[in-house]
Amino acid sequence: MFIGEVPGADENLSGKPFVGKAGKLLRSLFKEVGFNNFYLTNVVKCRPPNNRNSKREEFLACADFLRDQIKNVKPKLIVLVGAVALKFILKNYDSMYKLR
Repeated sequence: MFIGEVPGADENLSGKPFVGKAGKLLRSLFKEVGFNNFYLTNVVKCRPPNNRNSKREEFLACADFLRDQIKNVKPKLIVLVGAVALKFILKNYDSMYKLR
């Protein structure tokens, strides 16, 4: 399971995660290496106005849905895509740099 931050403009319009330019690249890379069994989602399910950073309240509004996705998918591995997803899922961290 790959968990990103929020839907981009294309994702927001389609209602599906990772369908924009970056998502297409990610899917093609997965296909190239034979990685076919994956689930893509976001911590926040709707694009914030004016493409601003997500607020904690927005994550909290979507948290139960994300929890249900994780419970239903039963992933063997969860990959947090980017600092924002990391921040919302792993609440206590200082920076990406320190985690690396």
